[in-house]
Amino acid sequence: MGAIANQLGRLASDRYGRHCGDCTQQCLRNLPAQTLVASIPGDLIPGVVDGKVLTEPIRTALAAGRFARVPVLNGTNTDEERLFVTFGLTVSGGTDVLMPEHPVTAAGYQADIAAVLGVPAARAAAIAAEYPLTAYPSPDVAFSALVGDANFACPALQIDRETSPRVPTYAYEFNDAHAPELFAPTLEGPPVATHASEEQYLFDLPNVPFPALLIAGQQALAASMRAAWANFAATGTPASATTPWPAFNGSAQMLSLVPPQPQVETDFAARHHCAFWATG
Repeated sequence: MGAIANQLGRLASDRYGRHCGDCTQQCLRNLPAQTLVASIPGDLIPGVVDGKVLTEPIRTALAAGRFARVPVLNGTNTDEERLFVTFGLTVSGGTDVLMPEHPVTAAGYQADIAAVLGVPAARAAAIAAEYPLTAYPSPDVAFSALVGDANFACPALQIDRETSPRVPTYAYEFNDAHAPELFAPTLEGPPVATHASEEQYLFDLPNVPFPALLIAGQQALAASMRAAWANFAATGTPASATTPWPAFNGSAQMLSLVPPQPQVETDFAARHHCAFWATG
């Protein structure tokens, strides 16, 4: 990963350097923020252990308790991958991974699993058995669910389990299945909250491709979420008189963000097959 990060860094500095004639650190530091933002490539790079900024993998640090003792607010959306799979890619291992086959077919299901998750054929077969195609409206929807569980839902739950014994941890799942689709119509099948669905409940998004208004119940949820985020920033807890939010603990309580009023849920691990993902 270090070598890949260095290569991407050099490519990025070459791109930025055209704005000032060289690629020195001082030149890059002096560039306007907007120039840097406009030049960022689409590839995602996970934290790189360079021995200076990061001295160990983030997962290792969290498990060992080597992190700042501050409250944590952490969560995911119901099916994070649905948006990405719609376009024929996934986010896996912290980076964009193109799907070998799009749309996914029953015949190619296991091969796609192996390629995107980087697992051997035997493990891909076990994953396919855990997420049988008969349980989903299409192979794409099944594939989206399993990749999302592996890369978003269960890693988020693991973070909650690692931070909660040491700091107040507040977990959530955004579950408004009828949130407006701001970026593209997603896959066929039952509607679902996917990646970035929650952003319109927290922020004004004037430049999205498909702007839409929230209906009354969604507006109520948005007000609760904004109050919770503001409370957390101010006091370290997202709870309020109108929206109780229990801290994550051994019973794995988290808040399901649904309109019009968020509800406590305790079945997150089961719904996202997290015991299965913990075995491999």
